[in-house]
Amino acid sequence: MIINLSLSGVFIRDTDLFPRDITRFLNSDISPVYNLAKQLTRLFPAYFNDIGAEGRLRDISTRIDEICLRRDPLTHFLRKQSHVESSNQTVGLMEGTLNFWNTKAKEGLKPFVPPNIYEQIETEGPYIDGVHRVVSHIYHTEGFDHVTGMLHFKADRLKEEVSDIPGVSDLDIERVELAVTLYKLLYQKYNLGFTEIDGYLGQLQASGLPDLGKLKKAFEEEDSSKKLVKLLAYLEKLKEIILSGKGYEIREDIYRKRHFAVDIPSMYGSYHEMKFDAWRLSWMACHL
Repeated sequence: MIINLSLSGVFIRDTDLFPRDITRFLNSDISPVYNLAKQLTRLFPAYFNDIGAEGRLRDISTRIDEICLRRDPLTHFLRKQSHVESSNQTVGLMEGTLNFWNTKAKEGLKPFVPPNIYEQIETEGPYIDGVHRVVSHIYHTEGFDHVTGMLHFKADRLKEEVSDIPGVSDLDIERVELAVTLYKLLYQKYNLGFTEIDGYLGQLQASGLPDLGKLKKAFEEEDSSKKLVKLLAYLEKLKEIILSGKGYEIREDIYRKRHFAVDIPSMYGSYHEMKFDAWRLSWMACHL
């Protein structure tokens, strides 16, 4: 099963509330198969506390759409998709959008947008020409050969890099800035290997996890050997929590709403539980 899921991928909607299933799994006796359990569960794109597009995800996706007065069919669909049907599929849509802005070849968007939206997407014009110049310039100057290079691109460098490109407006630059930030946020939400660790540790302050200050210092340690020792020690603490027979309180604040114009239900809110948060944090510690 692990091999098959690794090869084929896993699709999970936010509305499936799969974190509940992960909590139930962790509350079973996984100690005899601990390593296999880690290999299996790392494949699930469900290690997030915020259900749906909330906070910065909602603000940024809305701003990208509003800049074009909701007239760009691609960014309008991106906004609606991220708000109404939040899932790890949105990461692929975001990558397809950035690739399209880089190459003007829209074929890569086909798996992520409905046929009627796909037909509306223009490869020339005000919604693509400026952002194409910006994104293609970044790819060229940074030597990116894949869209994931954008995950490590510093936002404060963007304006410096593209300030002398002709035919680029401030709105074009802002659209690219927002798109790169949105891509990072989506990738951070649905993938364990990349995160803004300071922000995430801040969210966990009220979780009850032990010694988060020590963990932060371990991340900041410059000596590799000392960093490894500190991280391994903290991983042992997390493992004790995960394998304990104790059940922890689930803090679940989830709200449901319906988009009346199209009669599509959606959900937003948050989910926290000690073992679930410890499990995710243990993966982040392994990657850092």
